[in-house]
Amino acid sequence: MSLKSVARARADGQPDGRHERTRRTRAAIVQALFELTEAGELEPTAQAIADHAGVAVRSIRQHFESREQLFLAAAEVHAGRTIATRPTTDATLAAPARVAAFAALRGRELESTRALRRSVGLVEHRSSVIAQAARQLAALRRREVAQAFASELRGAPAPATARRGLLDRLDAVTTGKLWDVLRGDLGLGAAAAERQLAELVSAILGV
Repeated sequence: MSLKSVARARADGQPDGRHERTRRTRAAIVQALFELTEAGELEPTAQAIADHAGVAVRSIRQHFESREQLFLAAAEVHAGRTIATRPTTDATLAAPARVAAFAALRGRELESTRALRRSVGLVEHRSSVIAQAARQLAALRRREVAQAFASELRGAPAPATARRGLLDRLDAVTTGKLWDVLRGDLGLGAAAAERQLAELVSAILGV
C-alpha cells in the first residue's frame, strides 16, 4: 500500500487492514457483475451478484448506493483496463495493411465488450450518468477512427462537410452496434465479422 493510501486510510479513521478489505470487496462485487454479464445475465439481481462475489447483499448497498453507481464503477474499471493499454493503428502503414490492422484491433475490443455493452444498453436509457459514459466512449472510438485514417480524411475532396461525411460513414461501420449485428443477427464468427468490418472500411475508403 502506498503512503498516500495509508494516509487516506488513517484520515478516514480506518485501520489499514480494513481499508484493504473495503477495496477487495468493491473489486469482487464489480468483477462479479462482469462475470455474470459474460455468462448471459445482463441484469443480474443484487442477490446473484452478492452470491457470485461471496459477500452479503448488504455489502453491495454499503459500497454502492444505487445500481447506477455499480454499473458506472464497472464501466470505469473497464475503461481503466483498456484505455491505458489501448493499442493504436500504425499510421505509416499502407492503406490496405492499415485497414486490416485497424479491423483486428477494433474487432478484438468490440468482441471483448459484447456482454458489458448489452448490459449497459439495458440501463443507459434510465441513467443520464451511464448514457454520458457511453457517449464518451463512442467519442473516443470516433477519434481513433479519425487518427487511423487521417491521411484519407485529409485527402477527401472539399468542402469540410464531405470529410465529415466520410468520417461519419467510417465511424458508423466500426461501432459496437454493427459488430453485434454481424455477430448476433447474422451469426458470423469473430474472425468473419472482422473480415466484414475490414471490407466495409475498404469499400468506404476505396482502397
